Amino acid sequence: MGALPEAAGVLGLLSRPHMGRCPAEWGVEEEVGLPHPPLRLFDSPCRSVCRIDDRFGWCVGCKRTRAEIKAWSTMDGRERKDILDRLPARVQEEIERSQ
Repeated sequence: MGALPEAAGVLGLLSRPHMGRCPAEWGVEEEVGLPHPPLRLFDSPCRSVCRIDDRFGWCVGCKRTRAEIKAWSTMDGRERKDILDRLPARVQEEIERSQ
């Protein structure tokens, strides 16, 4: 079908709905539906496939940009959540552009 294997794998992981409370370190109190399981403070979306795809400007494994990867360890929970929320759209963009 033309979809990138890495993209399909990440899309499958990121698209599983998860209903529940956000971790306290995110500073989010309300119940939300997340496209990914909540992360603990030390977790990262890194999949150990660290290579920037110049066509898109993000890592082929985790779909984060260089700037996002570099800043990850100093971001607060809300900033991390914002990045995680962008990842499924990046996967979809890769799939659409590869067809």
